[in-house]
Amino acid sequence: MNQDKWTQSLAELRRIATRAQKRVGSEEPVLDAYLYVSRVRCGRRTCKCMQSNYRHEKWCLSFTEDGRSRTLTVPEDWLGRIASATRAYRETRTLVRQLGAGAQAATRNAKRRLARRVVAGRQLLAQVIAAKAESAAKGGAQ
Repeated sequence: MNQDKWTQSLAELRRIATRAQKRVGSEEPVLDAYLYVSRVRCGRRTCKCMQSNYRHEKWCLSFTEDGRSRTLTVPEDWLGRIASATRAYRETRTLVRQLGAGAQAATRNAKRRLARRVVAGRQLLAQVIAAKAESAAKGGAQ
């Protein structure tokens, strides 16, 4: 059963590694930023956003540059490419995290399996010692 866990954890690690390799090896751009819709009032006194709950919607991109947080408005014609790049980053980051967790699980299961094998090895050693003592006792009695 535990050998199955170890084998399963290795198989899962291989699956994740294959997906991560494809994603990381891709030439698709990735963007470590957050894309969101901002709903704001424009400030013109005659606009409907000032007299009602209506708000103007703009796509914004929030990112860090030189240790400072920045926000940019994304033009509509760039929205598809930016959304794809931010999605690719999130997916890659998730795969890398899964890869780390899978490696930890495989290592944990390998250590458990090794511990069981060490117990079996110690039992074998005890049998050898007992056989040697028995052989010495027979040889000493003659």
